[in-house]
Amino acid sequence: MCEIISAATMASTFGSGAAALTVLDVVGAVGTLATISGSYTASQTQRDQLNYQAAVDRNNAIIRDRQAQDVIERGEQKARDRKLLTKAQESRALVTVAGQGGDVTAPGEVNLLAEIPERGKLDEERIRNNAAREASAILADSSNMRANAAAREASAEAINPLFSATTTALQSGGAVGAKWYERGTW
Repeated sequence: MCEIISAATMASTFGSGAAALTVLDVVGAVGTLATISGSYTASQTQRDQLNYQAAVDRNNAIIRDRQAQDVIERGEQKARDRKLLTKAQESRALVTVAGQGGDVTAPGEVNLLAEIPERGKLDEERIRNNAAREASAILADSSNMRANAAAREASAEAINPLFSATTTALQSGGAVGAKWYERGTW
C-alpha cells in the first residue's frame, strides 16, 4: 500500500505535466462510485424495510379483525347459553313450585318466577356488552395497525434511491473534482 501512495506522490510531483492522473485520483474516483452505489443500496434497503413493515402491520390488522369477530361470536354463544340456562332455571322453578302444591297461575307465584327471565336477560346483555367492549378495543388496535401501515408506505414512497445516489454523486464528485482542479489535473 505504501508503494502505491509513494508512486502516486512521485507521479504527481514528477509526472508528465499537469494533466497526469495519479493512482490516488483513480482511487478517489472509484471511492466516489462505491459511495454512490452504497447510497443507492441503503436507500433501497430502507424503502424495502418500510414496505415490509407496512405489510406486517396490514397482516396483523387482519388477524386482529378476526380476533374481534371471534370475541363477538363467543359472546353471542355465551349469551345463547345463558338464555338456555335461564329457560332451564325457569322450568325447574315452575316444576318446584307446582311440585310443592303451589298454584303457578297465582299472581304471587308468577311474580317470583318472573324474576328468573329478567335476571337471565340482564346477564345476556351483560355478556354481549362485555364482548362488544373487548371487540371494540381489538378493532381500535387493528385500526392503529392500518394507520401505521399507511404511514410506513408513505415514508417508503418518499424515499427515492436514484435521487439519493445522484445527490451523493454530486457531493462526492464535486469533492474529487475540486482536488483535481487544485492540482491542475482537470
